[in-house]
Amino acid sequence: MPTVNNTLSASTIVADILRTNALEQTGLISKSDARKDVGHLIGDLIASEDVAPSDVAIANEVLDRLTRDESSRTDSSGILSKLKQIASDFRGTSATFGKVAAPSTRVAIEQLKSDAQLATLPYTGVLPEGSTVDRVATSALAMQVDFHIRKDTGKGGLVNDGDPAKLGQFIDRKSGLSANVVVDPASKTVKVIFGGTTAGLTQSDSFFKRSSGNFVSTLSQWVSNIKSGLGLQSHSLEQAKNLTAKVLDVVRNDPAFKDYTVSTVGHSKGASEAVYAALSANPPLKAVGFSSADLGGKLVRGLPQENVARAKELVSHFHVKADSVPNLRYATPSMRPLGQEAVIPASGIAGPLGRHDEFARHISSWADHQLAQA
Repeated sequence: MPTVNNTLSASTIVADILRTNALEQTGLISKSDARKDVGHLIGDLIASEDVAPSDVAIANEVLDRLTRDESSRTDSSGILSKLKQIASDFRGTSATFGKVAAPSTRVAIEQLKSDAQLATLPYTGVLPEGSTVDRVATSALAMQVDFHIRKDTGKGGLVNDGDPAKLGQFIDRKSGLSANVVVDPASKTVKVIFGGTTAGLTQSDSFFKRSSGNFVSTLSQWVSNIKSGLGLQSHSLEQAKNLTAKVLDVVRNDPAFKDYTVSTVGHSKGASEAVYAALSANPPLKAVGFSSADLGGKLVRGLPQENVARAKELVSHFHVKADSVPNLRYATPSMRPLGQEAVIPASGIAGPLGRHDEFARHISSWADHQLAQA
């Protein structure tokens, strides 16, 4: 069976797809085996850096032929159902997930750059240059939210220590959740920002320093990653949902936040938490995810379906080209993408970890280039 190998060129992968198709047509392999192999090869193709529209067209044609007239049949492995989902997601034509071009207007590009830089806050503890976040208002909101969380769940778990320098930071080492709640009076927005794997008490722009300093949290975060991908409820997802709900309650009832909007932002694991929390809210909120890890299908089915139906309207994803984490959906049958997704070119040479961990640098470089050309 083919294995994911992001070093292969798109032309090589397409040749393997066509070869598999030919083997099935001549009866040398079964249609079931061909579907499985083509499914894995499509995962490779999506992750390749030089994929062209013609490659996509060829892969679509083969996938259509292998799944045609199979709607009434059941495959015990579930691979047929997954392949149909892959085809829909690959084309960006499903009811709840679509692929869009990168932002092109000055306002949208500037907003993307700002959100990407803000998404690094749980990792670094540093606000982006030029940020209009109000530290005093942020600290005041965080303390109110902390009071409501402790009142509902008792002391312990997800807490804010009241330190204004921590910029509304909430952390639970046991569950691995790491989030910041910030207030921006200039835009009248409150954002709940969720960090991904390695985020925690130790803050640094170095992935390896965070991994070492937040070792216990990182282990918990990996467990949550696995659970979420399989569609199982993790404690950190429930905490993300609860934290966002408490923020909404405070903002709605405190006159100081009149006319403010609440939204969520996240990176990697934190993106899945941002999406889950936003679509769990009543009414649902807007969410922005970077290098997003998808939720498992069981979790998606557990969300309010009227909110899921609005995913394309509410959820925006951005990732650097060939980032492996968003492409896990094509190799993991249980994952379900939600929202609209745009891919941003990498800035210079970068490996898989660099594209994922340094997402904000790549996106900021691309944004600066686009703005300079405008």
